Amino acid sequence: MKATGITTIEEGLILNSPIMEINNISYEQLTNNVNIEILFNEENSIHKHSRTFTFENTDGKDLVYTDILELIKTNNVLNKFI
Repeated sequence: MKATGITTIEEGLILNSPIMEINNISYEQLTNNVNIEILFNEENSIHKHSRTFTFENTDGKDLVYTDILELIKTNNVLNKFI
C-alpha cells in the first residue's frame, strides 16, 4: 500500500511517497489488543522504518485480512495508505 507525497508517520519521521508493508500481526488475548508491525519504505530508498501500532479488538473480529484493514482505517496515519 502506498501514500503519495510527503507523509508524516510520526514526529521526526517524514517520508516522501512511502510504501507501507504489514510485517507482523499479534493478538493479546488477555488485553484484547491487536499489535500490527508496519514497515515503511520511502520511495527510492533501501531503508525501512518499523513501527508498531496497537488497536483494541472491541468487536471480537476474527482478524482476517479485511478485519485488519478496518482497524488500519481507524488510524489517522495508516488510513492514508488505503
